[in-house]
Amino acid sequence: LRSNYAIFLSSCGFLKQCFDIYKEFDEKKLHTSESYLNYSKILHKNKFYNQALLIINNLLFENDKNLIAIRHRFLIYKDLKDTVNAEKDILRAHKLDNLDIVTNKTLVEFYVDNKQFHKAIPYCDSMISENIDALFFIMMKINCKIHLALWKNLSKDLDFFKNKIDKNIT
Repeated sequence: LRSNYAIFLSSCGFLKQCFDIYKEFDEKKLHTSESYLNYSKILHKNKFYNQALLIINNLLFENDKNLIAIRHRFLIYKDLKDTVNAEKDILRAHKLDNLDIVTNKTLVEFYVDNKQFHKAIPYCDSMISENIDALFFIMMKINCKIHLALWKNLSKDLDFFKNKIDKNIT
């Protein structure tokens, strides 16, 4: 309840009071997985990246398979321009659940943003083959292939894209 109150305080601009609650959590060892995650997200949102990283690492020390925490740490590393650790975390999240849509979208977008189009295509193919948000992933795959000038089978990908759009419209 107090963690939710801290979130409320943060969203209303009362950061000092919010941080006071989390300081009490630290001192009295009251943190839960949720409070660590919320605290780290608040710190991250306010651009206290190093502190956000310390807090999320506390959570991951307790549970190194927390998918949401790993993806959150990815975002912190990304904002810190630490692409090596960001990539390690998003790949680690993918390894924990290779069909998680949020993780796959984040991974593909990360590779596209970093102009590593060749790395994005296999993840697109995987999600397309499972028919998980295939429209998004075929669009991203086509984008990657165009950037890489991979014209082979592009017409098949475009036909697949058109068919998916036609199905969504009707």
